[in-house]
Amino acid sequence: MNKIISLEISGKLELIKLVTLSIRSIFSCFMEHVDWHWIDETEIALAEVITNIIKHGYNYNEEGDILVELYKSDIAFEFHLIDHADSYSINKISPLDFDELELDTLPENGMGLYLVSECMNDLKYIREEDQNRLILVKHFIAA
Repeated sequence: MNKIISLEISGKLELIKLVTLSIRSIFSCFMEHVDWHWIDETEIALAEVITNIIKHGYNYNEEGDILVELYKSDIAFEFHLIDHADSYSINKISPLDFDELELDTLPENGMGLYLVSECMNDLKYIREEDQNRLILVKHFIAA
């Protein structure tokens, strides 16, 4: 796994777009055939995780920092999102339970990790001393 780039942002929601646009640009440099749906899924997952860190981990405290590291192997990209908020768990990802024809049954909360798990190939969480490391894995699409 080779590190491609590290981006460190403060806990400001408006900086999420900076991360997702940067990742989109990086993908276009490393991928011969860009699959925009694949990139969109990755952006959704990253935006959701960073939003959760800012909202739930840092309680919108803009002084909290988030480090986003991008790694590349022969088969996948890995995103390491590192923060210093309280620990959390990703062990209980429940499927969404709602009627697709009745939007009123769509849950208002609790969809984030499910959405991330659907967009990515693998999620791993590690607590290292005083920091959280969430690893998101996205495999390349076979041509």
